[in-house]
Amino acid sequence: MRIRPIGVLAVVLAGCEGRGALISVANQSGRELNNIVVSGRGFVDTIARLAPGQMNQILVRPRGESGVALSFSAADRRVVVPEQGYLADCCGFSVRLTINPALKAEFDLRLDRR
Repeated sequence: MRIRPIGVLAVVLAGCEGRGALISVANQSGRELNNIVVSGRGFVDTIARLAPGQMNQILVRPRGESGVALSFSAADRRVVVPEQGYLADCCGFSVRLTINPALKAEFDLRLDRR
């Protein structure tokens, strides 16, 4: 019996559909972040405030395939990061977004078995 890769992928995706994607936002900037908005295809979530060194997690349910966009305020500056990466509402995707001291977002995407 020959196993076809597309068939295996379909079985894997069917077995984990609808679990959502976990997004962590970590503030390593040294400044308070406010009005943090995490969005993608089919979801928009807001985190009101992250103190320096603080992290928050949200579970999102994207519609199909999506990237992750981020915006936040630090002091009198608004930072907007366009959609990046890849996630879907299946298979245990997790994304860690770290805001560094230069107010740049570092994206770390993983496929976890949750």
